[in-house]
Amino acid sequence: MDFVFLIGRVLYALIFILAGINHLRDFNHTVEMTKKFEAPFPRLSAPVMSLFAVIGGISIAFGIYAKIGALLLFFF
Repeated sequence: MDFVFLIGRVLYALIFILAGINHLRDFNHTVEMTKKFEAPFPRLSAPVMSLFAVIGGISIAFGIYAKIGALLLFFF
């Protein structure tokens, strides 16, 4: 049963890891979206939030500081 939870946790985390990477790859679009939603400091908040998604996803996938990783994903 633990194996099923591990697979589920990795697949769940993979969603955020891939989303964060795609946000970083298409950086100009991400900045435009942050401007659209009136986020403060769009050029700074766009990469920070993308890194939150990647780091939080990796944290949850490997189970290292998973609660902090979940908090990062919450902020993402």
